[in-house]
Amino acid sequence: MRPGDRLRVIGRVVQEAGLIRFRADSLRLLAAAQPLFAPLRPAGPLADSTEPLPVELRRVRLLSPAQWTGQGYPGFGADQADSVRTYRTYIHRRSGLYRAAAPFGTFTLRGLVHQFDPETLFTDGYELWPRSAQDISLVLATRGAGAEIGFGLHPNPTAGLLDLTAPPTEKLRQLEVLNVLGQRLRREKVAGGHSAGLYLLRISTDAQTVTRRSEKP
Repeated sequence: MRPGDRLRVIGRVVQEAGLIRFRADSLRLLAAAQPLFAPLRPAGPLADSTEPLPVELRRVRLLSPAQWTGQGYPGFGADQADSVRTYRTYIHRRSGLYRAAAPFGTFTLRGLVHQFDPETLFTDGYELWPRSAQDISLVLATRGAGAEIGFGLHPNPTAGLLDLTAPPTEKLRQLEVLNVLGQRLRREKVAGGHSAGLYLLRISTDAQTVTRRSEKP
């Protein structure tokens, strides 16, 4: 079963802590690779009107990396926030994010809205459940943004060596290569050795730390 599959499911409707669930007894594949629903961008907090829809939260940050434990059964909770409100996120052990490094910086987060509320009124406990690593997209600087502070990457994209230019007044302290989940792949020396894809370079000087995007086709 994959995203986009159209199914005929037979089973029972049950309620658990405010969340209506369908317990399947049998299912049959009717069609594959069907168009997915476009995610909703809520104007307010997660609520009954967004359950169980696909939702996209833009320009959010992880409030505390300590919440991203990679432990717990069947998963763990972590709070994300934008400039207005805080959202609860639940990382299930089967999501592909359970053992991933905590995301850093500003990112777009997608997932399905679930509810877990032990109170009988069932008015709270709404959470966003990402389904895979593809549900997190870092918000990156544009290709020309480095010129504003004097940093540049050339050529970009590249399948070979990547040249970094920096202002003569900056004394480089550290250079790191990260994947789009924020996992560090390499520190200091960056001269190939990685497969095709999108990478982040985190550049640290005595005065600042900046992140730039690099693409290897």
